[in-house]
Amino acid sequence: MTYEVIHEIFNSCSGNQMRDIFFDEKDFESVEELEKYVRAKHDGKVGDMERTNLPDGGIIFDYIIGNVKQRHSFTPVG
Repeated sequence: MTYEVIHEIFNSCSGNQMRDIFFDEKDFESVEELEKYVRAKHDGKVGDMERTNLPDGGIIFDYIIGNVKQRHSFTPVG
C-alpha cells in the first residue's frame, strides 16, 4: 500500500512554535513495516512510541528523541 508520509519535528524553544515538516510518499507491504520504517530512520534511537490509528486508515507515531518531540503520520493514498 502507498502512504503519504509526514515527519514533523516540533521546536521546543519557547516563543518559536514553528516545526520542521518533511513530506514523502512510500510503498509498504504491511502495516507492521511502518513502525520499522520510523525506527530505521533514526538508527534505532527511538524508545517508546505512541501509536494512534485513525478512522480513515491513517496511522500516527509520536515519540521523543533527545528531548525533542517528533511525529510520523502515514496516510493511505488512493
